[in-house]
Amino acid sequence: MVPVPSEPSLDNPSQCAGSKATLSVILPSDVNFRWYDAPSGGNLIHVGRTFTTPNIINSTTSYYLETLDTTTNCISVKRTEAKVIILPSPQPIISGQNAACVNSSGLKYTVPSNPNRSYAWTITPNGTITAGNGTNQVTVSWTALEQEY
Repeated sequence: MVPVPSEPSLDNPSQCAGSKATLSVILPSDVNFRWYDAPSGGNLIHVGRTFTTPNIINSTTSYYLETLDTTTNCISVKRTEAKVIILPSPQPIISGQNAACVNSSGLKYTVPSNPNRSYAWTITPNGTITAGNGTNQVTVSWTALEQEY
């Protein structure tokens, strides 16, 4: 009797929605690795020790790994699941003055501070960030008002 390949060890990365993940096999060696989109049957989507996923939009996604012993040609009894865990997008609450006058400056806008986050502010073309870009608080100057129709 020929032994089947041992079950591989995988990492399960966490990613932001809309990004790719790289799944890597840690063990065993001397086998080929086949990645599928289902626990049985399904589509063969990649062959190799590492697999870079397509962009994952908004939900945790599973991939399944089958091992093939290159010496014995035996296939693993079951596929090993690898999950790409999608992290929730932050939903900041912006505090600051809602109304502004034409050519006003020094208006501050703030979101709660979190040391594990980076901050990227975007404002309308009628405003300019004058201080704090990349932090949880910005100072803005407004040159014109938005038109409402």
